[in-house]
Amino acid sequence: MKYKKGANFFLSMACLGVMGLGVLPSAMAADYPSRPVEVIIPFGPGSGTNTSARIFLNAMQRVSGKEFVPINVQGAGGTVGAARGADAEPDGYQLTYNSIGSATFQPHMRKVPYGRDSWKPICLVTHGPMAVMTGPDSKFKTFEDLVEHASKNEVVVSGPPPGSLPHVAQAAVALEYGLKFRFLPTEGGGPAAKLVAGGQADLTVDNIGNGTIHGLRFLALLDDKRTNELPDVRTSAEIGRPLSLAVWYGFYAPADAPDDVVSWLSETCKEATSEKTFLEQMKKSRYYVRYMGAEDFKAFHDNEWTKNGELLKATIAKDK
Repeated sequence: MKYKKGANFFLSMACLGVMGLGVLPSAMAADYPSRPVEVIIPFGPGSGTNTSARIFLNAMQRVSGKEFVPINVQGAGGTVGAARGADAEPDGYQLTYNSIGSATFQPHMRKVPYGRDSWKPICLVTHGPMAVMTGPDSKFKTFEDLVEHASKNEVVVSGPPPGSLPHVAQAAVALEYGLKFRFLPTEGGGPAAKLVAGGQADLTVDNIGNGTIHGLRFLALLDDKRTNELPDVRTSAEIGRPLSLAVWYGFYAPADAPDDVVSWLSETCKEATSEKTFLEQMKKSRYYVRYMGAEDFKAFHDNEWTKNGELLKATIAKDK
């Protein structure tokens, strides 16, 4: 009995030492994930968020051998799903695939139960320029055609709800070129593109991947240089009034998620975003892959929060 008491004493001391060194939490994290990880997508099927998220999550599964389950929770410009993700149990088993709009635009536009510091950013997945796009049968063949007409006549521009990047982007284009836009909101980029493709709206300003999927005509890129994927599409800088607006998607955990879990997710994200199948699928869908790890993505997120808040003040008030 004495031997057992001594053994238990030394075992207890060893456990305390392990906990003090932080080894025990790491050992627990080594088992992560031990069950499927749910990933909230704050927009519905057909949206750019949903398309890129599912390509990404499939890659995460292939490189890790773990299960990542996409869950669409749409509504209110992505804030319904984002709010659920920010308020999730911070154990790494419910994450969020946010767009620039749900993460850094909408909280400046409406009262939501999350803010800049509600998240622990995991990784940036994609980052690409916005484009001004019209339907395949539209009378607007060039950006100059649009400017000539819309400077005198109202045109209908469709896109995700106010506060989303497409909404802000179209307002910025209208202000920069003195155009008469009437905004027709939809639940996401997919429904907006369908309206444009079918002639129920004149144009949309959104990511180029969404335009490609729905067969839209590109009038201009809102960037300072052309892309290899669309070499014949001129930029706003070439047209004479430079506007640079990019759409991005990133992977997030709740603010109090364990650092070692986030580190594992970030490293797995790095592997997934360099995987051949993932890159091929993203290229086919016209997404620009750009990986950032947790630390860099946190700095990027905070900067975008500030920048986009200022952009909203300059455009939305004048757009009303």
